[in-house]
Amino acid sequence: MIQSSLFELFSKVIVQEETVEEAIERVYDAAAEEWKAEATSIIHHLCQNQSEFDLDTVAEKLKPIDYIKHKPRAVGNLMRKAKDFGWCRQVGITTSKRLSRHGGYIAQYESLVYSSNEIHG
Repeated sequence: MIQSSLFELFSKVIVQEETVEEAIERVYDAAAEEWKAEATSIIHHLCQNQSEFDLDTVAEKLKPIDYIKHKPRAVGNLMRKAKDFGWCRQVGITTSKRLSRHGGYIAQYESLVYSSNEIHG
């Protein structure tokens, strides 16, 4: 009886994790293609111009292109793509300073394409 209950609980956890992944994709897919392209460009520029940054910095840079309207959760998938492109890597977590995040944890990134020898602007 206990073994059966643990199996059911474990099965639900696995399904829930798959649902989270699906939700990340769904939110990303729902964002406008133009917005995703512009946001990707902004993230790439950020990686080229800052050696380290966090998601608060990404959110600030995306404000001019209506960050909130396009569901901030879509940015998670954009950051995954930035990591896949080799632009950055996650190096830790920190506490968000944005009021909307209520002090929640956010990712910290290190750029893999930043060069301190270049002129940044």
